[in-house]
Amino acid sequence: MTFSIDTFASDLEKAMNDTSTSDVTARQTAATKVFRATLEKYSIDELMTVLKDSIPPGASIGEMIIHSSDELTILYGKVPPKFQSAVHNHTIFACICCLIGHEQNTIYTLNNGSMDVPPNVEKQFTVQPGQVIELPADVIHSISNPDDSEAHLLHIYGGDFKAVMNERTLWSSEELKAMPFSFPELMKECCVRMKLSGNDEGLDAVADAIPSLVPVINEIVGKVAAGDDPAVPAQEHVSQ
Repeated sequence: MTFSIDTFASDLEKAMNDTSTSDVTARQTAATKVFRATLEKYSIDELMTVLKDSIPPGASIGEMIIHSSDELTILYGKVPPKFQSAVHNHTIFACICCLIGHEQNTIYTLNNGSMDVPPNVEKQFTVQPGQVIELPADVIHSISNPDDSEAHLLHIYGGDFKAVMNERTLWSSEELKAMPFSFPELMKECCVRMKLSGNDEGLDAVADAIPSLVPVINEIVGKVAAGDDPAVPAQEHVSQ
C-alpha cells in the first residue's frame, strides 16, 4: 500500500474527532499519534515521492498546502539552505516533522502578555530527521535551516490555515514590532532578518528558490548598505 494524502488526512481528522472537540491538547495528541504511526509505516522516500507530486502549481515556501479543511491543514515545506524566518505565530496548534534535514526553532514569550513590546527568547531546539514535535496554538516562534542543503518538512495544523490568516501576527525583524500577518510581509521580514544577520548564503538561496523576491532582496541590501531602514513595501504576490 502506498502513502495517500487523502487517507492520511482522513485518519488525522478521525483521530481528532474521537476526542473532545473543545480539548485542543487532546486533539493535538491524537494527531501526533497518527503522524508518528504514519512515519513508522512508510519510508521517507515513499512520503517524498507523493509529496513532491502534490505541490500546487506556483506554490512557494509556506504556501505548499496539500490538504485543507475546516479541521485540518497539511503543508509540505521545502526550506532553502541557511534560511531564517521572521518571528510569527500560528493561532492553531501545529505538529511538525523533518523528513530531510533539520529545522532550528526559537520560541518566544510575550512580556507580561503585551503585544506592544518585543517578545523574549524562551528556548531554542533543533528538530531532527524523522522527529515529530508539537507546537501549541499560542506559540510564537521563528525557524531556520542550519544546513547547506534544502530541508523538507511535513506540517499539520489543527484547523484551516487560510481561515486564520487575519488572526495571525508577524514581528518585524529589526525591532520585533508586532504587525498584521501576510505571507508577502513574512517573506520580506525573513529577508530583512537574513541581511541584518549577515546571512548572504540564505538570501542567495531564497533568491534562487523564489525569483520574484529578487527585487525585494536587492532593495533591502541597498538600504542596509546605505544605513537606511531596510523596511520596504511587500510584494502583492510571491511565487516560484
